Amino acid sequence: MSTGYLKHAAWFGAISLAACADAGEPLEAALGASDALGEVASAKKFTRYIALGDSFVAGDGNWDYKSGDACRRSPNGYPELLKRELGKTGPAPTTIVAGCSGATISTVRADQLSKIQAADANTLITITVGGNDLKISTELAGCILNQTSCSGRRSDLEAKIEQTAPLIRKLFTEIKAKTKGSTIVATGYPLLVTANAHTVPGCSRLDMNEVSMIRELIQLMNTKIAAAASAEGFTYVDLVEDFTGHEACSPSNGTRVSREGNTRWINGGDGLSDLGTSLLHPNRDGNRVMAQAIKRALDQAAVTTVGRGVDVPLNPLAPNDSDADADGDTDADTDSDTDADTDGDTDADTDGDTDADTDGDTDVDTDGDTDADTDDDTDADTDTDDDPYAEEEDD
Repeated sequence: MSTGYLKHAAWFGAISLAACADAGEPLEAALGASDALGEVASAKKFTRYIALGDSFVAGDGNWDYKSGDACRRSPNGYPELLKRELGKTGPAPTTIVAGCSGATISTVRADQLSKIQAADANTLITITVGGNDLKISTELAGCILNQTSCSGRRSDLEAKIEQTAPLIRKLFTEIKAKTKGSTIVATGYPLLVTANAHTVPGCSRLDMNEVSMIRELIQLMNTKIAAAASAEGFTYVDLVEDFTGHEACSPSNGTRVSREGNTRWINGGDGLSDLGTSLLHPNRDGNRVMAQAIKRALDQAAVTTVGRGVDVPLNPLAPNDSDADADGDTDADTDSDTDADTDGDTDADTDGDTDADTDGDTDVDTDGDTDADTDDDTDADTDTDDDPYAEEEDD
């Protein structure tokens, strides 16, 4: 089997994976195995992995934090889970989780960017940041826990998002400047509360306007992160669809947030007052979903890059043409000429001659002779005799 064919097949494999993701089907089910995320052969191998950002990176929400760690880093945060996924097909990368609960854009710059010095093409960097600059958790916790509506804060929060957008872009520019060909992935945020949260008993203090405001503001923030990522050539991972129906205030099967197997992946919906900073943060299952979403994006990017190689023809059986058949020419049929029919000549009809009508001769009328009139004789007039004069009657 040719290398070109393998690359071509890899391209369609990437499309198939993307289709599964768009349909909302878990990637493990699509590939037929729970550990299939690590089985895409073309995925790039990283020797280093550095995770930058806020509490979503640290793993705040898992309730299993490392002893004495003021950043509330969890061994089951998404960076640690992603590291394990990356290690399923080879050595796991050396991993630094720099993310810290409460981190803002400015503290990421001050406290975390030093971790990416000497990051090269074998380094993976992920970043989730911006939420604390808006004080999203504080604002939204206030919406959930207070009796009074917070929807009047919408315009202030929208303005704050607009002010934050260029700061995110500047941080991303600085991250890129400190690296040499590293793969950099920026994530957005889940929408945090489910669409019908106001109907859930544990979230009854929310009204419909507050729910809409929360979800729309986070989506606006995500668009700013995505734009900054695109401008710097980062891969952007949108988490909204992955978490749909599993946000705070969604149905829960009662499994404690500190254990796996909960159908609610964002903390919040019952027992709100004792969640503390873990409110509106992913639990263990939520962190697993984030790790899988990033791994899926890395695998798709790797497969797509292989499939787009300039030395790979669209059809590996026809290396010298640019259309979708195997006849060696540039049109869309199979007869080796350059027009769009299959009769072997170069005009656009199917009668086997080279003019543009269908009567089998070489002139442009349809009377079956070879002159340019329609009277069925061979001269250039229309009177049916064969003299060369242009009179209009028979003599």
